[in-house]
Amino acid sequence: MAQPKTHRPAKTTTAASPSTSGEARRWSSGYFRALGVLALLGIVVALVYGRAIHAPLVFDDGNTIVENPSIKQLWPLIGDGKAPGPLNPEKDFCTAGRPLPNLSLAINYHFSERFDPTGYHIVNACLHAFNAWLLWAVLRRVFRLEFFAGRFDRVCEPLAILAALLWAVHPLQIDAVQYITQRTEMMMGFCYLATLLASLHYWQANSPPRRATWLALAGLACLTGAACKEVMVSAPAMILLFERTFIAGSFRQALRKSWPLYLGFLPAWGMILFLHIGGPRSETAGFSVDLAPWIWWCTQCKVLLIYMKLAVWPWPLVIHYEFRYLDTFAAAWPWVLTVALLALATIVLVWRRTAAGFVLTWVVAILSPTLVVPIITEIAAERRMYLPMAGLVALFVAGGFEIVRRLLTGPNPRSPAARSSAAHVDRRAVTIVGAAGVLLAIGYGALDARRLAMFETPLALWQDALVHQPGSSISQFNVGITLQTLGRQQEAIPHFEEAIRMKPDDGGTHNNLGFALMMVGRAPEAIPHIERAIVLKPDSAAAQNNLGMALTNLGRPTEAIPHFRKALELKSKYAEAAVNLGVLLGRAGQPQAAVDQLEQALAWDPLLLDAFAPLITAYMDLGQTATAVSTAERAIAVARSLGRNDTAQQFTAWLVEHRSAAPAK
Repeated sequence: MAQPKTHRPAKTTTAASPSTSGEARRWSSGYFRALGVLALLGIVVALVYGRAIHAPLVFDDGNTIVENPSIKQLWPLIGDGKAPGPLNPEKDFCTAGRPLPNLSLAINYHFSERFDPTGYHIVNACLHAFNAWLLWAVLRRVFRLEFFAGRFDRVCEPLAILAALLWAVHPLQIDAVQYITQRTEMMMGFCYLATLLASLHYWQANSPPRRATWLALAGLACLTGAACKEVMVSAPAMILLFERTFIAGSFRQALRKSWPLYLGFLPAWGMILFLHIGGPRSETAGFSVDLAPWIWWCTQCKVLLIYMKLAVWPWPLVIHYEFRYLDTFAAAWPWVLTVALLALATIVLVWRRTAAGFVLTWVVAILSPTLVVPIITEIAAERRMYLPMAGLVALFVAGGFEIVRRLLTGPNPRSPAARSSAAHVDRRAVTIVGAAGVLLAIGYGALDARRLAMFETPLALWQDALVHQPGSSISQFNVGITLQTLGRQQEAIPHFEEAIRMKPDDGGTHNNLGFALMMVGRAPEAIPHIERAIVLKPDSAAAQNNLGMALTNLGRPTEAIPHFRKALELKSKYAEAAVNLGVLLGRAGQPQAAVDQLEQALAWDPLLLDAFAPLITAYMDLGQTATAVSTAERAIAVARSLGRNDTAQQFTAWLVEHRSAAPAK
């Protein structure tokens, strides 16, 4: 006979109830744990990258920061018709099609000392620390998934911290963190990891409001990443593969249970299509460039294996990779065959729903835009491994722990004795793996210090690249450019000549060689190179300006003026060309036209010291002594702000001589 049920009053939960206070304690404990891990990773990143916090701009940083007009103003965000805004970077700049990183650079430019790299490096380092923290937050949840049958439940926290630590200090990450332009890679990585973390919360949420919140955050993170870099295109597919592998068991089940999540990712693909449909970097990337796709794909087989080697043995590291394309079957087949076997193994591992299969797919999927789409300016780049390394490091740490634990457990891991001592074995295994990981991190730190020291001296960075890539025309060119920046024009000339020998049709190299020759008094030799640069790059404002300067040095100002005017047509706010034109107009007896050009140059760049002397002369020729005096006072202030005390003294001497001639105000 069934027993009557006893109806008891429902248990109520008050603010002081054990369940509520327990939940509050858990939240508080998790909150402080997260802050502690963030502090630890932040300190480690600061110790590694702090030594190079003042390192100068390198490589494309000049294009991205110094020459980028879209970061010179914060508002309006799109632009005002006269100049592009920070959310509208110009075509063929490194940030083209990547508006959010461009906006972040504009904020740096506005609140830092313009081109002082310190503020930019600080932001990059902070972003890297937050990315490492996000990786920890993702892995601590991944290691607890039922997929792993509790193997990592007791050690998920230390393993996640160790993986995040090794990822943060791995030398292969230096290119992305220290090279300011590659903020695009780090911001995309932040959004990629945030999308995965929000998706994990979505799958594990126990109430509709929480699921809705995490659903919205996952979609927002994915959409934001799409505005950072086109590599984000693979994120929805990787989230789907993650759910199929670790949670749902099949693609059908994943789509059936989480279709709102994947629907929320569709705007990200729309954003990528919108930003890149016009080909923002079509001159250097895409299937329209003068390179057969199959040659690029064969070459990328070699590149992929180089990446995997650097993930395991991160040396030597090079700022720019340049080697011969694999354009014949004889040259390509060893690399293609190796990658084909690796791809076959990956397919089998994915089919069997293994963590290794997911990680290998993660690596290839994130690299796929550059593996598939030809990019003629860079065959390979270390920064492209920034996010793929997260999966490889996690696999390395978890796999290492599993190996050590099995060695400690003995030949029969299912015996009662082994099961009873599982907790003790886990503690020993994680201690061993942790100690080995810390030693590895210290070794990485030593390599980091050596590599970052090169970033402090761009000349050493590019000379090192030449050691490892002696056939690189780009490295020769950049050694020459760096020597030019240091005022060592004569030393730069052989490097430009060697770069032209390797790559005869590079307009930029011809232009810089012409400039170097002109600066050492060899203007007749310079003109043919600059003219060749204009033929190769008709839209080069710098080449037009340099040709005008060379003609001026040869005493042919009438021929030079049209080239300065052309330079101003080709490049908006080209202050240097405006100064050169103003100087010649003043000499040609057109002081008012000279004033207009020189004042315009100073409006574009108020710190352009070279504009003041000819401007003062032009005002004196117009009989405007008072204006000339006030201009000299401006020049003195600018010279002192730039630390040019000798120039300030010259303007002061002129001012003392002419102030008495100025009419009283």
